[in-house]
Amino acid sequence: MRNYNILLVDDDPMVLKSLRRALAEEKYTIFTAPNAIDGLEVMKRHKIHLVISDERMPGIHGNEFLKMVRERFPSTIRVMLTGQASLESAIKAINEGEIFRFLTKPWNSIELIITIQQALERYDLEAKNRYLLMKVNQQAATIRMLEEQCPGISKVKTDSEGAIIAPDPFDLTDEDLDEIIAQCEQEAEALCKQEEEDLIE
Repeated sequence: MRNYNILLVDDDPMVLKSLRRALAEEKYTIFTAPNAIDGLEVMKRHKIHLVISDERMPGIHGNEFLKMVRERFPSTIRVMLTGQASLESAIKAINEGEIFRFLTKPWNSIELIITIQQALERYDLEAKNRYLLMKVNQQAATIRMLEEQCPGISKVKTDSEGAIIAPDPFDLTDEDLDEIIAQCEQEAEALCKQEEEDLIE
């Protein structure tokens, strides 16, 4: 089972303690922070999959904090915890922080656990989508590089009945072709590595 990191942000230590107790049976690594600034520091040091933030906190409010999280750590799923959500704060949280869900105080422990499970499923789904997109981009880059080396290599010609017409042989030796493919694979691998590093960040 994957180990997920969850960050709880609330200026009330009793709320943080209660949230920890509600999640005691779940296999998550829990981090806590009393305010938005400390929460951002935690996220700089650790890979956080899900953040749950109170709305009404001194200094930076929850909707502002979650907006910062979205901008700096876009892959992290965001949930807001509030005791008295106004329509204005809800709209800001949705539009600016792009939150996954609202939870109200006092919360229902079962609802809390289910919400977290669904949020982490969403995280995994989005991560898979990003990986697939990266692979597609990698393959497209390989095709572009092959096309630059051998114009027409990626194009398939067909006759009037749809049968594939074999292209004329390239004026290349097997060694030349092996060298071109090796170069393309090397450049594509470097591109893939760079995109993986960007995803981790």
